[in-house]
Amino acid sequence: MFSLLNRPSSGPPRFPEEGTLRPAGARVLAGAAFGVAVVAAVSIAFQFPPLTALLLAGIPVFGAALVWALYWHPRVDISPAGMAFVNILRTTPIPWPAVDDFDLRYGLAVTTRWGTKESAWAMPRAMKRALPTSRQAPPGPSAGARARDNANPLIIVVVDYHAELDKRGFLADPVLEDSTPQRQWNTGVIAALLLTAAWAAAAIISLQVR
Repeated sequence: MFSLLNRPSSGPPRFPEEGTLRPAGARVLAGAAFGVAVVAAVSIAFQFPPLTALLLAGIPVFGAALVWALYWHPRVDISPAGMAFVNILRTTPIPWPAVDDFDLRYGLAVTTRWGTKESAWAMPRAMKRALPTSRQAPPGPSAGARARDNANPLIIVVVDYHAELDKRGFLADPVLEDSTPQRQWNTGVIAALLLTAAWAAAAIISLQVR
């Protein structure tokens, strides 16, 4: 995916490339949900007339769309320019120089130099004890050390990526715009959820009036 995920055992790492981070468990769950939806739709097609089957297929389709929106679509995109927290309903781009600190108590979250706090839905912390915030933590632990205590390898990748850029001097004397991160609504996801929810609702109503 990019060099920090496949860092050689010897020699300096190459400059980080672009990558998309999504938990393996989310991919497995989404794939399983799609498989169940396909099986359910085929089963419905064999049990009902075509028009009725088409209507009832809305139930498994909505289930698959919901799992996709909750687990497959959320991700963290990273590049030398910054990262984007692609959450369920909104996407927030964050330039690397805007990262003031990492808060890893419950997952991947950053405090920006604009004073906002952004969290990544796709990056929950590992199932371990909660970590203190950076303000509560004793002086000394770096973000990288706190990431490793978090034990989520994807969070470690993000923190290492930021540290690599900082080490190479790309984050020195950052020049930032005065505006906060420009969050964008994920209109495609919202539309897909609304349409499939209406489809499933129509299917449920049809079952009740049969």
